[in-house]
Amino acid sequence: MIKLIISSLLVTMPIFLDACRPSKLDEIDDPIKKAVAVMRGISGNSTVQGTVSFEKLPSGNLEIAVNLSGLPTNLGTKHGLHVHQNGINDLSEDPATKCSSAGPHFNPLNSTHGDIRSSVRHVGDFGNVVSDANGNINVKFTDNLSQLTGPLGIIGRAIVLHEGEDDLGLQNNVGSKTFGNSGPRLACGVIGVQA
Repeated sequence: MIKLIISSLLVTMPIFLDACRPSKLDEIDDPIKKAVAVMRGISGNSTVQGTVSFEKLPSGNLEIAVNLSGLPTNLGTKHGLHVHQNGINDLSEDPATKCSSAGPHFNPLNSTHGDIRSSVRHVGDFGNVVSDANGNINVKFTDNLSQLTGPLGIIGRAIVLHEGEDDLGLQNNVGSKTFGNSGPRLACGVIGVQA
């Protein structure tokens, strides 16, 4: 009887172990590793320009690099930065309403608004970025929620820089819980694959 059990184990164990290995489909890595949005100011006389770059790290997190110049220095130094639901539908939009087609913050998990470090937040909530005295933003940070592709994917969506500081959803009002009361849209761009 013991010989029969051992023989059975010797036959079935390799089959079981083989079934536990990742399939060939699991071994295929997403080839998209980088994305970029070219940002432009939305008002007719705005000089805001630059890029927001995204790189998928080996950990699966995204490293985000914001490099912008030409921000008006009279608006304060903190500006909300968010990925919005849509891309920009009409590149010929009136400068006064440019980026309005970007829609609300990207929120596939149906969460309330928060900071990038919050456990409850929109996928598109990146918090605040800070400009220097000359109206430049040069910062890198990492996000562990948003992805380049898939259900939490940001490619094809707009990224928007707002005029004001994001209150990170910490106030007890609808605006705070929905969009962080960060004010009008200052600059935007569509996130696309970077070769």
